[in-house]
Amino acid sequence: MTVHVGIYPGGGELSYYDDVAKCTVYSNIENLITPNGIEKVSLMFEEIKSKIRGKQLGFACICLNKEYGNEIRKKFIEEGIKCGFKNVEIINWQTTLYLEAMSQIKYKPLNGNIIWLEYGRFFLRSFHIWQINDQKAEFIDERLGEISKEAVSKTNEKPDVVFSSDEKTKEFILKISPDCQFFVYYSREYYSSRGSLLKARITAGDPELVHLNIRNFLIKEIALKLGSKEIISFKTGHELPIFYSQQLIKKVGEDVLEIVS
Repeated sequence: MTVHVGIYPGGGELSYYDDVAKCTVYSNIENLITPNGIEKVSLMFEEIKSKIRGKQLGFACICLNKEYGNEIRKKFIEEGIKCGFKNVEIINWQTTLYLEAMSQIKYKPLNGNIIWLEYGRFFLRSFHIWQINDQKAEFIDERLGEISKEAVSKTNEKPDVVFSSDEKTKEFILKISPDCQFFVYYSREYYSSRGSLLKARITAGDPELVHLNIRNFLIKEIALKLGSKEIISFKTGHELPIFYSQQLIKKVGEDVLEIVS
């Protein structure tokens, strides 16, 4: 009996799945962890282990926003492995939103599909653009504002699938893309940990979720620097993990190789 786990530390959310009983349980975490709360990470995993005691730990996935730095991210992974999880990965909220929306429908995306996912309310609306390549969803771009005629004019390709929380968007979308699949989705309670749990199950190889496979990506631009000199930078949306090597000639005073964002 193996349990896979999805965690949203900033919101105190926990979702876990028993692969034998085929059921998902949702719970709250008392030890909420802010970007500066590195000292609470081990306590959070102890709490999680106590909630699912007596069961074998499988894969864990954690949703963090871009305010969480490298040190606390490393701490989450180290403490998760120490706790007994076989694998621990970190994703962003854009990924959890996509997985949560896709899990609410029966449609299975095809290679080449362009997917628009609208989110937010009132004047804070935006939409994400995804594309299916090699059976995996790839983040393409984020556009500020709701899906509109102006937004469409700035996009090279029309969508094959559109998600919106507003049924009124459907009429407009079908005018510009008659063959488009349109779905209304809901931001359900525990959606961040739900999406994280789905990613944990995908990584663990759950055959029921193959169609939801997704590429991990950078949520903000980073650069590798030696002293004051920039060696290379990677833009938002770059696929993770990043593999890079270069032979450097170290000069006097260039003693620190660091990643900055």
